[in-house]
Amino acid sequence: MKLKQFSIYNIFIPIVSLIVTIICCPLPDNYFKLCHCGILISGVNYIECDRQSLRVIPPFKRSFPYDDLILSHNLIENLTQNSFDNIKGIRRIYLDNNPIQFIDNDVLRLLGNYLEDFIISANNKFDSLEFLFRYPLKKLRLLKLTNFNLKNKQLTSTLFSNMTRLEILYIQNCQLKTIDFSQYSLNNLYTLDLQDNQLSYLNLKSVISLKNLNLANNHIHITKDLNINSIDGLPTSLINIDLSTNRINDFDLFRNLNKLQILSLNNNSLKQLPDLLQLPLTLKSFDLSLNQLKTINNSTKIFFEQLTNLNLQNNPLECDCHLKWLYKLVIEQKQRVNITNGNDDHLIDSIMTNNDSFYINPTKWTCSDKKQFLSSDFQCILIPKLILFNLTYIQANVLEQLTDGLLLQWQMNDLTFVNYYQISYELDRSQLSSLIISNRLSKNMSQLFITNILQYKRYHVCLIIYHKFAKDKYCRDILTINIVKYSSQIILSNQLLTNLVTILPSSSPLSLNQQTNSPTTQIMLIGSCIGVFLTLILLFTCIYLCCKIKQFNRKHSKSINIHQDTYHPPPSRRTTTTFTCCEHHDKHQPYCSAAQLFNFQQVLPPLPPPPYPTSTLYHHHPHHHHPIHTCQHYNTSENTSNSTDSSHLGDSLHSNKHQQHIYQEITNNNNIVDNNEQKMFDLWNMSVSTATDTTTSNITNLSNNDHITPHRTRQTLKHIR
Repeated sequence: MKLKQFSIYNIFIPIVSLIVTIICCPLPDNYFKLCHCGILISGVNYIECDRQSLRVIPPFKRSFPYDDLILSHNLIENLTQNSFDNIKGIRRIYLDNNPIQFIDNDVLRLLGNYLEDFIISANNKFDSLEFLFRYPLKKLRLLKLTNFNLKNKQLTSTLFSNMTRLEILYIQNCQLKTIDFSQYSLNNLYTLDLQDNQLSYLNLKSVISLKNLNLANNHIHITKDLNINSIDGLPTSLINIDLSTNRINDFDLFRNLNKLQILSLNNNSLKQLPDLLQLPLTLKSFDLSLNQLKTINNSTKIFFEQLTNLNLQNNPLECDCHLKWLYKLVIEQKQRVNITNGNDDHLIDSIMTNNDSFYINPTKWTCSDKKQFLSSDFQCILIPKLILFNLTYIQANVLEQLTDGLLLQWQMNDLTFVNYYQISYELDRSQLSSLIISNRLSKNMSQLFITNILQYKRYHVCLIIYHKFAKDKYCRDILTINIVKYSSQIILSNQLLTNLVTILPSSSPLSLNQQTNSPTTQIMLIGSCIGVFLTLILLFTCIYLCCKIKQFNRKHSKSINIHQDTYHPPPSRRTTTTFTCCEHHDKHQPYCSAAQLFNFQQVLPPLPPPPYPTSTLYHHHPHHHHPIHTCQHYNTSENTSNSTDSSHLGDSLHSNKHQQHIYQEITNNNNIVDNNEQKMFDLWNMSVSTATDTTTSNITNLSNNDHITPHRTRQTLKHIR
C-alpha cells in the first residue's frame, strides 16, 4: 500500500509542477520557442534562455519569485533601468559571455533584498561599476565580473561596503592594476579570484577570513635580492594560493601561513629552490610545473616527505645522483600505495597517473635528456669543486718556533678526480713584484702555511686545482695588518710552502722562452706560420697566372696582326730583289720601264709590306674617280753573268704580272688614317730607309754604266719607299 502511494506521489508531483510552471512562467508567448521555465528536483525553479542569440532581455509579463535567470552566451548589449522590473524576486542572474556595453546605474534598484548571485561580463570597454555600488545589495553572496575595463580604477574595500554578506568575489580579465583592501573589513569574504589581470600591487589586510586566493597570470613580482614585494598583508587564514604565471622568486612570503595546504607556483621561471625552503609544514600539494628547475637540494627532503601531491612536470630536471633521493621518495610512496591496494600494479599505475590530488605523480616528469624520470639511472660524475677556502694571517708554532705567515685552509667536495694542487702568491699586484709558484702538492692536503710574509702589505694568494676535467683557480686578497695568534696552532713540516719552482715578474713581459713554453702559445705560433705560408703560395699563384694571361694575350694579338698585315713572298730557292715601277696618273709617262731593271749581285734584304688594310681603297680626286694605281713587281734573279737579256726580262715580266701590291694615296682632306696604322706605317718607312741607304751606292754605279740619270734614280728610290 505504501509503495503504491509513493509511486502515485512521484507521478503526481511532476505533473502538477509542470502545469504550474506553464501557467506561472512570465515569458511572453513569442519567447517560448527560445526559452523555457522549469523546476529542478531540488525545488529550484528557473528561466533558461541560454545560447539563443538574444540581443535584449525578454520583457517578462508578470512578477514571480523565480530562483535562477539564465541568459548566458547571448548577444545582449544593453541593460536598461526596467530590464528586471517584472521579475524583481529573482535570486540568481547569469549574464556571463555577453558583449554588454551599457548598464544603467538603476538596473538593480529593485533587487537589493533578493539578489544573491550576480554573474555578468562586458565587452572589454565598459568601465563603470556604479550600478553595483549605488544601492545596497544586502543578500549578495557571489559577485563575478569579467571583461570589464578597470585599468584606471583602484578598487578599495569601501566600495564593497554595501555588500555586507559578500563571500565570493571574482574579478577576472578586467585589466586591474592595484587593489587596496586595507580599510573596510570584509569579514565574510573567503574566496577572492583576481586571475588574468595586470596586478602589480595587492593589499589584503582587511580580508581577515580569506581562504582561497587566485592571483594567476598577473604582474606580481616578489624578489628578495631586489627587495620587491607586490603583496602586503597576506591573511594567515589562507588555505589555497595560486600564483601561477607571475614572477615569484622568494618563499619567505609563505612562512607564516600556518594553514596553507595548496600552493601553485607553476610557470614562474624558477631556476632553483632555496636549500632551506621556508614553507609551512601543513602544505600538502605543491605545483612547480613549467619552471626551469634542474635539481632540488637534498636538504628539502623533510619538506617533500610531507607532500601528498607534487607536480614537477615540464622542468629540465638533471636526473643524476643529486636527485636520487627524490627517486627513492617516489618509490617508497609507490610501495605504500602498493600495500594499500593489494599489489595490483594496474590499479597502482592508474591511481598515480589519474589522481593528482593525493599522490605524487612522476609518470609525466621528464629529464633534460628527454628520458622519463622513473627510467633514469641517476648516476653522475662528481666534478671536483671547492667548498671551503680560508686565508688567515697568523702567528703559529712552526718547528717549535713562533713564525708569522699566511695559513691557507681549503676543502673539496670530492677528491676522486683531483690530481694535485699548486699555490701561487704575489705582493701587491699594482706594483712591480714577483709571482711565486709552488711545486705540485698532494691532493690529500687541506692546509698550507706560507712563511716570510711582510707585515702591512697586501698579498694576492691563489689555490690552483688540477683535476681530470679542467684546471680551477681560486684567489683571495689579504692585508697583513691584524695578526691572529694561535699558540696551539702547530704547523707540520709537510705543511710548509717550500721548494718554490718559479719566480716571474708579475708586471714585466714574459721572455720568449717563457712565452713559447705555453702549449697555447706554441699552437698559435704554428698556426700563424701555416697561415703566412699559405698566403704566400696564394700570392705567387696569382702573380704567375696574371703573367701567363698577359703573355697569352700578347701572342694572340701578334698572331692576328701577322695574319692581317704581313706580306709573305712566294718561296724560291734564289734570293730575289723586287723593284716596283709605278705609273703616274698619266699612263703615257711612266717613271721606269722594263729596260731600266737591273740585276744586282748583292742581295738586298726583303722589305716588309706597308701596313695597309686588305680592303681596296679608292683615291678621291676632285675630277677623276678611278682606283688606286697598281704597282707591278719585277723580280730580278741573281745570275752568274752581269749581262741583261731583254727576252729574259720580258718573260720575267710576264710571269710576275700577277704579284702586285696596292699602294694607296689618301689625302688628308678625305680620309683620316687610324693612329695605330699610322705608327706601323712610320716603322715601315724607317726599315725601308735603312735598306735603301745600303743600296744607294750600288744603284748609282750601275746607273752610270747604263746611262740612268741621278734624277731618275731618285724618282726610282722614292717609289721604292
